[in-house]
Amino acid sequence: GALASDDVVADDFRRQCGILRCDSLQELLDSALLLSSQPLPAGNRIAVLTNAGGPGILASDALEKYGLRLAGLSEKTKRELRGVLPEEASANNPVDMIASANHETYAACVKLLLDDENTDGLFIIVVKPPVDTTPGRIAEQLKPVIENSDKPVIVTLMARRDKQAGMETFREMNVPVFSFPEDAARAAGNMLRYKKLRASTSEFENAHNHPVQTVPQNRQAPVEEVAGILRRYKMPLMPFLVTGDPEAARRFLSENGPVALKVANENVIHKSDAGLVHLNISDDQRLRKVFEKLLLQIKDYIGPEDRPQILVQKMAPSGRELVIGAKRDMQFGPVVMFGLGGIMVELMKDVSFRVAPFTLTDAREMIDEIRGAALLKGFRKYKPLNLDVPAEMLVRTGSLMLDNPQISELDMNPLIWPDDSEHPFVVDFRMTVYDSTDKNREN
Repeated sequence: GALASDDVVADDFRRQCGILRCDSLQELLDSALLLSSQPLPAGNRIAVLTNAGGPGILASDALEKYGLRLAGLSEKTKRELRGVLPEEASANNPVDMIASANHETYAACVKLLLDDENTDGLFIIVVKPPVDTTPGRIAEQLKPVIENSDKPVIVTLMARRDKQAGMETFREMNVPVFSFPEDAARAAGNMLRYKKLRASTSEFENAHNHPVQTVPQNRQAPVEEVAGILRRYKMPLMPFLVTGDPEAARRFLSENGPVALKVANENVIHKSDAGLVHLNISDDQRLRKVFEKLLLQIKDYIGPEDRPQILVQKMAPSGRELVIGAKRDMQFGPVVMFGLGGIMVELMKDVSFRVAPFTLTDAREMIDEIRGAALLKGFRKYKPLNLDVPAEMLVRTGSLMLDNPQISELDMNPLIWPDDSEHPFVVDFRMTVYDSTDKNREN
């Protein structure tokens, strides 16, 4: 309830998220409850179990409305259900156990439905039983069955929330409980939409196998470590070399043309302000002179046990500058930023945000939202740029943050986009990481 207190705040949250465009604050909170407590479904096939026919029909209609469908139960499951249920009950989906169902009936049917390979999730409806049982006893019987399943389970409890309702037991199982089947179905539909959205942005499966090396929390990751993960997410880096050897720097110059020299030690952040960046170095003599000067300057910024490191980078042609950043917010998770880069991002603060994951459509909207978008679409001497390129980079940045929970902050600034290039080049970048074992940080 603390997330938003009125429609204005909720509308702004939806606009910024670009994930689940909820129509009300209640829908947003219901969806958040379900997403935070249950695994994502493998598909949209849902089994409905009820002890009253009416709510079962309401649930079935609502599920269809919100993009899910009733699972076609296997013949084996239906045969075993008939062995548990009375003759007048229905073993077809929705499974109507009728009013005589007790806690043992619920437990037996729930296990059969969760074990069925044709189901991706389970809707359980409990209308206050007229027989010798309570929702609390039903919850206790369901506990060992549900806790051993990897499918989402959603409960609709249409009974008084008293000491016999089993609410504490459902909370212990981390199972969300709704009052009406329509609300539960709407939240389940949003869960499926989120699942599809994650699938559409998870283009980089191999990134899960290459986490950033963890260091003590709130420390800058080494340049080469950051570059490694950026390359895996297809970020176009300007060619560079990190070295403490002037001869290696000279060879890089001869192969790549004019270069920039920058301090590479990760604990030096604002390099330009400290005079630790030198541009347009094109001859060996100046390279050696600047290199040796930087080696001396670096000693004022690093500890005695650290080795001075210099980044030798191919000079980027002039062009329009962009910035892409990301930060792990304690409430919303990974938030991605886009704007005009260089000093403009600090001077103008012309930026837009989205909570990851988001789609290419959301990313294009991010680009359109900044006031400087006209400069990217073609203005006077500037020709239009293909804005699908930074949109894809924004989506990949969201995936990067989702896949690597040890990253707390990422900054790619500037990205320089020369007029004759099909894409921008990441010229400067940094990444803040924290120890994933730290219990005080949230993923």
